[in-house]
Amino acid sequence: MTSICLVLAYAAHYDLEVMSFNIKTTFLHAKLSTTIFCKQILGFPEADSCTVLCLLVALYGLCQSLYEFYMLLCCLMVRLGLSCCEVDHAVFSGYWSSPPDPSIPMPLEGTDLILIVPVHVDDGLGVSNMIPLYTWFISELCRDIEVVDMGLVSLYLGIRIVCDRPNRKLLSLIFLICGT
Repeated sequence: MTSICLVLAYAAHYDLEVMSFNIKTTFLHAKLSTTIFCKQILGFPEADSCTVLCLLVALYGLCQSLYEFYMLLCCLMVRLGLSCCEVDHAVFSGYWSSPPDPSIPMPLEGTDLILIVPVHVDDGLGVSNMIPLYTWFISELCRDIEVVDMGLVSLYLGIRIVCDRPNRKLLSLIFLICGT
């Protein structure tokens, strides 16, 4: 939560766009790197009651699921040009001096393209100085996993976020964290 607050404060200070996305059926995207067998599922019995099944993908409730999905997510982020934060491994960032895709314009101020992506299990934020960069990022992610673009952030992890961009403030975030 500290990293998310820091990323949001950074976005407010530098007047960046804050978008959100959700990854559908999160763990089912990750292939298992180890062999895991399980009993037959109730209601779906095989002809032989002694038959065991081999899992091919991570399932909810499986100890390895979060790790396997995280490894998949890391590979996707690196392929898209983002790197993992050394302090919080759930925060990814990318800086480009030239667009990663021809459809993305450079900022008018002459600065680099910026994309910061904190992820909490299946919910993510996209903080960027160019919405086309965020749109490209989501479309590239959708090639490998099912992602729903939620648009401009208004609610993230139960926190209501109201951006006051002219004054470079995030409203309601502080009130909800403090409980007032």
